[in-house]
Amino acid sequence: MLPFEPLLEIPKGVWAIASHLQSKEEASAWMESAKSAQAWSFRLPICSERVAIEILRSFRRRAPFLGVHGRRDWAALCGADAIVEGSRSLPSEVASPLESPHRVFATHTLDELKKCQENHAPSAVFFGPIWETPSKKGILEPRGLGELKRACSQEVPVIALGGIQTVEQVQACRDAGVHGVAVLRAAKDEKGLAGLCAAFTA
Repeated sequence: MLPFEPLLEIPKGVWAIASHLQSKEEASAWMESAKSAQAWSFRLPICSERVAIEILRSFRRRAPFLGVHGRRDWAALCGADAIVEGSRSLPSEVASPLESPHRVFATHTLDELKKCQENHAPSAVFFGPIWETPSKKGILEPRGLGELKRACSQEVPVIALGGIQTVEQVQACRDAGVHGVAVLRAAKDEKGLAGLCAAFTA
């Protein structure tokens, strides 16, 4: 049996992204603050691979849906529901094939999104940044709600990300037609994140 037993569908709602975690203690605090999210994803830890795998296995025990960014080997070891592929991932043509987990792709333009659809048949795509965000400042300009709405008109579930921190932003993304929104900074604020989750389903 393959190690993956993914959910049948990509969850709607808020995705909490765990990024640059340094320790199991930090990961434990993150899990508590992010517990209201409909999905979790894990990327770019600042720790040893051994600790990263231990953290991911802890995530797997608690996550309603778990994605791993870039590392197919880690996704397999923890039984993740999805692999999130982006600029740091191995090219699909040289990576080992994965039959069961969902494939979610990071896209930043409509052209990237359309090419992704043509070449990979993704389960969903991340699209952004929608608003300015520290990780993309000076690298990518915000795409805005108009571009997001056009992305959502394509035949693939879109998860908006980039600078999403308020209820009003979540509602605006939902009204644009997104399948979900992804948050990074907001995932560390337990009460605030719960409010964003409630706003998505209101």
